[in-house]
Amino acid sequence: MPIKLDQVKSDSKKLAALIKFMQGEHNDENIMFVCDKGNPEALYAKYIKKGTAKEVNLPAAVANPLHALASVKNWKGMEPGIKVAKDNIVKLINSDIMPRFEKSPAWKAFGG
Repeated sequence: MPIKLDQVKSDSKKLAALIKFMQGEHNDENIMFVCDKGNPEALYAKYIKKGTAKEVNLPAAVANPLHALASVKNWKGMEPGIKVAKDNIVKLINSDIMPRFEKSPAWKAFGG
């Protein structure tokens, strides 16, 4: 059974290895977004706003409502959408990144 992000997040050494792996693949913005506990305004500005350095790749159906809320500065109303966005990125990590991480020397060093 493939490893999942939840299995790695609870172990700081495994999480650090995953972050380093993702940095090497130039997709560490995904794990940074999922782990970031910032408020909706800060999360939007850092990870969702178009053109930001650490913009995550969200489907239009998830991103567009967040852009609309940001345009009227409705940060509180953005909380459910941020959760949906994080859930979407966790699914991406689990389906796309974790299988590669599981095959990597970094994971194998943990006996995986």
